[in-house]
Amino acid sequence: MTDFQLSYISLYCFLHLTFECILLFLICEVGAILIKWNYECTMVTRIIETEN
Repeated sequence: MTDFQLSYISLYCFLHLTFECILLFLICEVGAILIKWNYECTMVTRIIETEN
């Protein structure tokens, strides 16, 4: 393997890993937002139910 091929492969791995990390991060963020939103909705509905 030449140095160019080696650097290309390491760059590809780095980019792929970065993409995977970003994807995982986004999934975690969206999941956290949905859980928080769902939790807040549940709290609001509970408050409304107790008022009625």
